[in-house]
Amino acid sequence: MKAIVFDAIGSPRDVLYVDDLPMPRIGDDDVLLRMVSASINPGDFLFIQNLYPEPKKPHFPQQIAGNHGAGIVEAVGANVRLEPGTLVAFSYYGSWAEYAAIPAEWLIPLPAGYPVERAGQMVNPITAWDLLVDSRVRPG
Repeated sequence: MKAIVFDAIGSPRDVLYVDDLPMPRIGDDDVLLRMVSASINPGDFLFIQNLYPEPKKPHFPQQIAGNHGAGIVEAVGANVRLEPGTLVAFSYYGSWAEYAAIPAEWLIPLPAGYPVERAGQMVNPITAWDLLVDSRVRPG
C-alpha cells in the first residue's frame, strides 16, 4: 500500500516521502480501514517535528504521517462489533495511507451516506468545542 512516511524528526517538506508498505495487521481489538479521507492539520506538522504533546510520539522507521481521517471498515478483530462497510472517523495515527489499523475504541461510526470530505474532518469540530469549553469563555 502507498503511504506518506518519515524516518526522522524535521520539517515536513524535508522528511516526508511516499513509500510502499505492507498492509497493516490488526489485533483482536483493532479495525482495518480503507482510508477515504484524511485532513491536514497543524497538529500533524507538530507530530512530524516531535512537538506534539505526550503520548503521541513518532516511532521509526517509516512512521506513517497523519492523525485524523475517515475510512471504511474492511476487517475487524475478534473483540470488535463493527460491520465491514461501516464509515468511521478517527483521531489516532497513520491516516496518510491507503489503509490503517486503528483500535476500535478510537473510532466514531458515521451514518451511511455521510459526506467523506466532512468525515475526514470530524475530529476538528470536536477539538474546537473542547477548547471552547476548557477556556470557559462567556458570552460578550
